[in-house]
Amino acid sequence: MFNIIILKGEFGTFVDIQKYIGEIPPRKTSIKLDGEAFKLSLYELNDSQYLIAHQHDVTEENRSAVDDAIIQLNIEPVD
Repeated sequence: MFNIIILKGEFGTFVDIQKYIGEIPPRKTSIKLDGEAFKLSLYELNDSQYLIAHQHDVTEENRSAVDDAIIQLNIEPVD
C-alpha cells in the first residue's frame, strides 16, 4: 500500500493524501476519485518517485506547487 497525493483543480488549490493499493508503476493512467477523473503519474523529486493523481498536466510553471505539496506533506516515496 502506498500514499497517493491528490492534486485537485489548479495546482496548489487542494491537496490531499489517500492510500493506494496497486502496482508501481501503475498500469492505469487515470482513476476516478469521488466521481472526478484524475491522471495518475509517478513524479520525481530529488531522485525519489511519488505517486500523484492530478487533473492538470505538470509543467515547468506549476512544478514548484507539486514539489511544495510533497515536501509539506512529508510522505514516503514509492521507490
